Amino acid sequence: MSEAAEGRPPSLKVCNNLQNSIIEEVNNKIDITKCINQLRIYDEYTYSHCINTAVLSSVIARNFAFKEKQLKEITLGAMLHDLGKMRFQK
Repeated sequence: MSEAAEGRPPSLKVCNNLQNSIIEEVNNKIDITKCINQLRIYDEYTYSHCINTAVLSSVIARNFAFKEKQLKEITLGAMLHDLGKMRFQK
């Protein structure tokens, strides 16, 4: 971005690396994304609650200085903590 701010074209290598990282993350998380979207279709309140719980858990874990891998696991666990109730409601 600094190159663009200075009127120079951005580094193609940096752009390609960023593009590859984004695609890799999306591919790695596609099943989780589908699962969360099913929850949103099923129950908007529970979906919002799960997202909020994940955000708050992430902030708390970061404040306790958890390592990145642990932070990701805590956040994912918080996001998925209510999925089982889909089988018992409605």
